[in-house]
Amino acid sequence: MATYKSRDAFLQGAIAKARSQLPPPAPQNAAPQRTVAPRPTAAHPGFQAVARRMAARQGISTKHASAELATSSRGASFRAKRRNPRLTRVRG
Repeated sequence: MATYKSRDAFLQGAIAKARSQLPPPAPQNAAPQRTVAPRPTAAHPGFQAVARRMAARQGISTKHASAELATSSRGASFRAKRRNPRLTRVRG
């Protein structure tokens, strides 16, 4: 074990050792790693409003449109549920 003359010399050696164990820094011109960023979107109109719009477009009852919307909400991908956690609240 090395003998140090002062506490500062010991700390400088410890810092140098810790820096040598770090991974090399990323190049300056490399693009930063991006995660999925939330996109600014308009507020969602709501479950019933979407069901009513689906019913009007498809010519079916609101009850059937609600059932269809709920089924598709339950089958949403993990990524979609991560972006919109309210999809996990659909019962059934």
